[in-house]
Amino acid sequence: MSAAHESSEHAAAFESASVGPNALEQIGEDVFRLARAYLQAPPLSLLAELIRVRDRAYWLLDRTRSPSQQRDLYLIAGQACGLPGCT
Repeated sequence: MSAAHESSEHAAAFESASVGPNALEQIGEDVFRLARAYLQAPPLSLLAELIRVRDRAYWLLDRTRSPSQQRDLYLIAGQACGLPGCT
């Protein structure tokens, strides 16, 4: 019986460990906006915002177990790091 309760609690924790769609949409829009701004602004001026977006993606990655959300967040983090000036 104890194993059944543990399994049930683990399944509930797994299902609740996800990021809201608004958070994913917002961070995706942030990296898109920065990519467009890169065409007109010097990369160094965008560095702080790129690091903020990258760090936010990593923070959200720690809070989700959804493979599709993890995929999207790794893509966003990679895009933020791929823009020149991001370390």
